[in-house]
Amino acid sequence: MKLQEVRKAYGLNQNVFYQWLIEQKLIEETEKGYAVGPNALEGMRTLAMSYSNDTGQTIDRTQVTIEDTQVPELIIRYEESGVSELYTDESETSDEPRTLSELASKLAWSERRINVLENQVKLLTSQMKLIMTHLRTK
Repeated sequence: MKLQEVRKAYGLNQNVFYQWLIEQKLIEETEKGYAVGPNALEGMRTLAMSYSNDTGQTIDRTQVTIEDTQVPELIIRYEESGVSELYTDESETSDEPRTLSELASKLAWSERRINVLENQVKLLTSQMKLIMTHLRTK
């Protein structure tokens, strides 16, 4: 499970949670995201991924995952840390947009993402056609 998913599932305060993880050296912030730190719990791993942005540029990112069996240990350590504001307000945990402008923003982002994916499919289709043509001529 990604740490981001753990944070959402337990309603943890994003800033406080990630700052605590960094201070405890469970994770480290890198130019590509987050990586496992020197004090990482057993079962924590760095996940590398790539995606294409709106312009088709490939972006490399890293995130930290943790085995589901280790999540309770992580949460216990976090809760016993003495840090204040461990959890977010209920209103902040909802994935539902709260205003029409938020909904419009999410829709615009989705439309841009769909356009990028459509372009990628077209590119892959043309590449497959070239490969098939090349294979037929042999």
